[in-house]
Amino acid sequence: MSESNTIIERIRKLLKITVANGASENEAEIALRKANKLIEEYQIYSDQLDEGSSYNEVSFNTHKRQPEQFKPVIHQISLFFGVFVILKGRDTYSFYGKREFCELAKEMAERAEFECEMSLTYYRESEEYKKQRYYKAPLAVSNAYKKGFYNAVLEKLCFENEARSKSIFSTTGRNLVLNIQADLRRNYEEEHNIHLQKHDLKINITVSKASLAGRSEGQKFRINQELCKSEKIKRIA
Repeated sequence: MSESNTIIERIRKLLKITVANGASENEAEIALRKANKLIEEYQIYSDQLDEGSSYNEVSFNTHKRQPEQFKPVIHQISLFFGVFVILKGRDTYSFYGKREFCELAKEMAERAEFECEMSLTYYRESEEYKKQRYYKAPLAVSNAYKKGFYNAVLEKLCFENEARSKSIFSTTGRNLVLNIQADLRRNYEEEHNIHLQKHDLKINITVSKASLAGRSEGQKFRINQELCKSEKIKRIA
């Protein structure tokens, strides 16, 4: 059992020490204080303490061919929501973990793709786009715009995830975000009796007027929108 799972089991046992289960009021109060201290120290979420739920897969299919920058965006989204993502095909992904968090990850991925395509539609009406068409193929200009958009989204997600990891590490001395990812990967491999290959997420950043325009729109992407939809995202107080 990994360290993160050991902590979760310990918290579960403490939360079961209640008056209803035969403990005195003093014992129950002490146990609750200890549980809350561990929850705060190790950044444990209420959904992680639910013993009755199992891991689920939620599929996500892109509607159009996306540039190489889209894969690391999906990876960072999975980190943001504490789920694991599997590349099932060229345009098919599968989020694996607690269903609610998988659904939230899928919503963010869909929103990123939708906002990129919508802003690209408006960009194609601009004079700047029309000028570039004379020098480059329309598809090349559109792809450059998408790359700029997803580069900006990727930077925002990386900043959020790194800030959270540093906060947890400064408190616990451990990177629990990566621990959770490793646990989910191991569970998925055992459940499906397979070994997953690691994908290269390195990207080449190109700079052009189209990519800069896309980057400008990508910087408007709201990272925390899905968090407002779920009370379970909040830690137990």
